[in-house]
Amino acid sequence: MVELMRTGGYSGQGDSDRILGLDRNIVFFDAFPEDFNPEKHVVIDIMNPHYTPYYQKNELPGDWHNLTPIHFLAVSEGVSFRVCLSYTPVNPVESKPDLVEIAKELLKVGLEKFGVGGKKRKGYGWFEVIE
Repeated sequence: MVELMRTGGYSGQGDSDRILGLDRNIVFFDAFPEDFNPEKHVVIDIMNPHYTPYYQKNELPGDWHNLTPIHFLAVSEGVSFRVCLSYTPVNPVESKPDLVEIAKELLKVGLEKFGVGGKKRKGYGWFEVIE
């Protein structure tokens, strides 16, 4: 997020400290799915790595190695998440409520342009921000 702020034109460590909560002004709460139905929105996906001997035993990589299926649960595409921020200035006299708007914009850009978590090449972790 700090790097995003720098590329987005927000300068100075003071800005990032205030926005990211190091001064405890902005709190980013956990994101929760809306209208979530596990039977509809949780799917089983699979990875099939077949270069395990290459990584574990320093053998040559090849398609002749046995597959190692790894099943995992994933949230299906199209599930909406609610993300909440709160603003509580440490010093109410120096209140800067515009920090919430800056943090919201940075979060939007981060979710849409950078994604979250792993497996982004496989399509996981990308968000479309809907107001």
